[in-house]
Amino acid sequence: MGTLRRRRNSGEYAGLLCSLLLGILLGRVQEDGQHCDGEDDAEGICNSGVVDGSALSGLAVEEAAQALRSQNEVSRRNCAHEGSRHSGDPVVLLLLEEVHGSCPQNDHSQSLVGPAEVAPDNGVVDEAQCIADAQESADAQNGDAELQAVCVAVLIDLEPVGQARLNDVTMPILILGHTPKEQVSRLIKYHITQAVSCEAKALEYSEEAVKCGGILKIHIKVDTGMSRLGYLCDGDHFETGVAGICHGCSLPGLDAEGIFTHFAVSDEPGEDCKKYTEHQFDLFMRVIEEVEKRLGRKFALRHCANTGAVARYPETFLDMVRPGLLLYGYGEFADELGLLPVMTLKTTVSTIKIYPAGTAISYGGIFKTEHTTRIGVVPYGYADGFFRCLSNRCALMTKEGPAPQRGKICMDMCMIDLTGKMGVDVRSEVEVFGKQNSINDLAALAGTIPYELTCAVSKRVPRIYIRNGKVVEKELLLRG
Repeated sequence: MGTLRRRRNSGEYAGLLCSLLLGILLGRVQEDGQHCDGEDDAEGICNSGVVDGSALSGLAVEEAAQALRSQNEVSRRNCAHEGSRHSGDPVVLLLLEEVHGSCPQNDHSQSLVGPAEVAPDNGVVDEAQCIADAQESADAQNGDAELQAVCVAVLIDLEPVGQARLNDVTMPILILGHTPKEQVSRLIKYHITQAVSCEAKALEYSEEAVKCGGILKIHIKVDTGMSRLGYLCDGDHFETGVAGICHGCSLPGLDAEGIFTHFAVSDEPGEDCKKYTEHQFDLFMRVIEEVEKRLGRKFALRHCANTGAVARYPETFLDMVRPGLLLYGYGEFADELGLLPVMTLKTTVSTIKIYPAGTAISYGGIFKTEHTTRIGVVPYGYADGFFRCLSNRCALMTKEGPAPQRGKICMDMCMIDLTGKMGVDVRSEVEVFGKQNSINDLAALAGTIPYELTCAVSKRVPRIYIRNGKVVEKELLLRG
């Protein structure tokens, strides 16, 4: 499927703080043709279908927006996503529900928040459509005014951006990660802003920009304590760091529009983490002040606030913020702010069998039935994003309550215990995570954070986008 081209009514958008999350899932068909439990004529293969539902109600939307306005002076547009996975032809549902909050026209702490839709690092989301959606949001809010939103992404392929530009998307796009110097001509062609994290990259990008006779817009990355990317400026590195930034900003072919940093522990509790974050912010502001003084001009965009800072440090909002997991409505800060999950992962039961006591289930036989057991097979496995370390440790949610996952999780499927849940049958819906089955609990069992689970949904999972209960688009990200 090609780039999505839907256009939205400008009246639909009241705000810009939003994310288009990834999805829900579906795997391959399990066609063993067997179904026990008194239904010998059933094929054990579920038909494709639609699970209609929305993670956020209108009331919840207003409450969430009000919570943000009162606690952080940040309001947000959220997107609700639910999905369903079925056997048969791969079909999965992503229910996208627009959530409106009030965004003051000139409140840059949210109107510049970008992305209106964010692509996770693994590129699961269709970047081109995210950009198009963000563009239309900005158009709706600003009319003929200059765009006040930036789509922030980490891309490994510029093609989606090229598709977006060909579809008349003019919204600013900032790439936070590395782009090879060989791609500079395309960055310039597509009007993409590139992060610059050290002098070597600044020199490379400058050289390539001059070669192709263009100007590359850049944002300078400052390492204030994340110890990852950026010009080192702390302690003894302050003078050399500032000098390096000034040099990079002055190179031919480069237009230094912005400057940014990233907080390392803004989401962590405790006085030490608070002091560390405040130190990072103070250092960042000192770097900006000194660089601007030496250059004799101001940066148009300064940004540093991630999810933790958006929730806890409103003084760091500056010209733009970059929330991540918060946009999913997951994590402790979402709970504190009254935000609801915007991504629900669902599947269905494809096959049911009855096994006697002493039966080993799945690879390795780590689970053996203690009594007659009703086992359901679910077409959802580690190739779809279900971590194998959760084998025999978690439960999926059915309409009759949690169903323990039994045995080792397989590549394309897993087994759940449906003993005593006679109302759960083939084609019955199962929630992997969402409103009824907390992703926070699942992440804790896996020894990770919810963000890793949301980003783990594989590209082979088809998506269906739904707005206001209606399917608006379908897409398969993994194409042949």
